[in-house]
Amino acid sequence: MADWKALIMKDGEKQWKARPVKPAKDPTPDRRAKVVAGIDKTIKQLSDPNNADRLRWYKVKGDLAQVTVRLGSRPLSLEGSETQVYVPAERASDFYKAIRGDVEAGKFDDAIRDLFNKDGEDRASARKGRKIAPWSPERRARFEAKQKAKG
Repeated sequence: MADWKALIMKDGEKQWKARPVKPAKDPTPDRRAKVVAGIDKTIKQLSDPNNADRLRWYKVKGDLAQVTVRLGSRPLSLEGSETQVYVPAERASDFYKAIRGDVEAGKFDDAIRDLFNKDGEDRASARKGRKIAPWSPERRARFEAKQKAKG
């Protein structure tokens, strides 16, 4: 029979009160799904050119199409650092169907992560914590003089 006193933890109360650490959720699968949804929408647009819901992921000029793949308004790097490539206009739908498979397979996960800073945080939210430089003594004196003149 086990000794019950041997089972008592010395720092049990500290561990009991501590909040559990939740592992950070990787946002890449959700972002990948958004890219795939955009590709599906673009394929639908290419099959019906009169579709009013246009993403503007491609431009056609003559028999050439300039194509991009985006996450929101940000273009993904497709070939090296190139964010837009050129394909024959009649094959633009085939391009998007082929790249859809690679996006689903995770081959563009690095490009998706590169759209965000190294912590996976959006660039705009990273700027929110930026400190504004304090006023200079001259600026403060001008402001106070203007306030006194008002009232």
